Amino acid sequence: MRPSLSRQYDWDEACLTVSGVLILVRPADTARVSAALVTLSGIEVHTRGDDGRLVVTIEGDDDRAVSDMFVRLHDIEGVVAVTLAWHHNSELSEEADETHAS
Repeated sequence: MRPSLSRQYDWDEACLTVSGVLILVRPADTARVSAALVTLSGIEVHTRGDDGRLVVTIEGDDDRAVSDMFVRLHDIEGVVAVTLAWHHNSELSEEADETHAS
């Protein structure tokens, strides 16, 4: 039996969401796109290849913020493709917050 794909998300639930992304840009635009990326909140460029490949992470407070940023990356001039490599979501509970505070 296949699992239901109709899971409802609580977009307001506190969590840490991180996605690893491969961005392909025109090689001539690599430096310019990298410079544009570092100005965006929650974006970190880890690797910049001479062939136009950038390895990037997107961090956000929830799935929606990360998803919105993923879509926004496509709008940067010089970006050819954006591919999701991995995604991690950790729900932050009040109990966990209290444990880290002590």
